[in-house]
Amino acid sequence: MIVITIFNFVKRKQWRYFLRKITQKCGDLNDTRRENSNLIFNVIVWHFIFAFAKGLKVYYDFQEFKLHGLARLLQEYYCFLSALIASCLAHCIRKKYEDLGKLLREYIITPANDIIMSTRIINVGKKFRCISELVECYNDMFGWLIILTLLKVIVGILKWANLLIVCMGHEQVSLVMIVPLLCYTFLGFAGSMLIILSCDAASSAGGNIQRDCYELQERLHIDSRSREELFKLSKIVKSYYPRFTAANLFVIRRSTILRIINIVTAYIIVMIQLREKYDKPDKSKIYT
Repeated sequence: MIVITIFNFVKRKQWRYFLRKITQKCGDLNDTRRENSNLIFNVIVWHFIFAFAKGLKVYYDFQEFKLHGLARLLQEYYCFLSALIASCLAHCIRKKYEDLGKLLREYIITPANDIIMSTRIINVGKKFRCISELVECYNDMFGWLIILTLLKVIVGILKWANLLIVCMGHEQVSLVMIVPLLCYTFLGFAGSMLIILSCDAASSAGGNIQRDCYELQERLHIDSRSREELFKLSKIVKSYYPRFTAANLFVIRRSTILRIINIVTAYIIVMIQLREKYDKPDKSKIYT
């Protein structure tokens, strides 16, 4: 929590720039504020999930009512809220890309002369570059937060798996030991999946504009200037393709989920092998 707070404090200028750009209306684009109702609904649903998981954890672990339990609750909620904010802002970027794609299709479908249509397509390219700057700012603000969130998920899953391995074969295993750690792991996993899926959806929405350029050029005359501008726009989309990264260490895609699963699976196999090695009786002591 302290590390995330320090990062947010250092990135004050990026936060001001990002919030100013994400809330303003870019030309003919639809205002993203109309999506507030959907965002609020998602925030309420995820807070309900957080409250349910924490309530289940408190039910099986009454130590959560003590002072250190409340401090842990505050820490978990702060991390969860940070992940939720990162997901909502990625959703706003995705909505801007989707509105830009709709605007491009309206420009091509609406009858106009070649010069006006070419000017409109050029404006779409300018707006695409403007949104791409928001992606770079997003990576700068939330890069290390994403890394810390993913590390927290991996460590939480390994702790839960280690508890199951240690308790395997013991009759004294109870839900009091398993459920609190399972709820803690679930909250971290849900937050990381929320960020990954939101960033991947925003990146795909930006890339779809390049596909629209190739599809819409079939509606235009082969020698028209607007058709040439569409091909230039597709090159701009390819050059400024939205890539969400974790502090420029790796690109965030849906395949990141499989990478997490691969890492966790490898460590769990090692933990099981080590457990079996130390549980085997010493043959030298048996024969003596």
